[in-house]
Amino acid sequence: MIYLELPFPPSVNSLYRTFRGRPIMSAKGRAYQRNIIAAICSHGELEVIEPPYDLRAQFERGSRHKYDLDNLGKALQDGLQAAGVLQDDAYVDRLLLERLPCNPGTPGKVYVWVLPFLHPPQSRSGHKAPHTR
Repeated sequence: MIYLELPFPPSVNSLYRTFRGRPIMSAKGRAYQRNIIAAICSHGELEVIEPPYDLRAQFERGSRHKYDLDNLGKALQDGLQAAGVLQDDAYVDRLLLERLPCNPGTPGKVYVWVLPFLHPPQSRSGHKAPHTR
């Protein structure tokens, strides 16, 4: 298991811009990736976890500003992939995002757990869901 405390991510709405008809990462997205890589490097050497992944994150906002929780997961996953924690965010088979109470006056944090995903989901009929990897 990997546990990390990372900077609060930007919304997915500000991560990418369109340039000549192609999506590119925005300056805000690139800055977040640099920040997350630096934060992860400060944790020292991390355990290598092979995919598929079970990714859990708790978001603690530093202001009372409203935000959509599901808009934060993509920035976090892209940052974890850029830092080499995840091989590819396409291998996240379970994703749990939780909102923590606001902590005013702080920059905000996200608490992250990366675990191996061990049990494929079962459908209601009892058949295993197709696994494409």
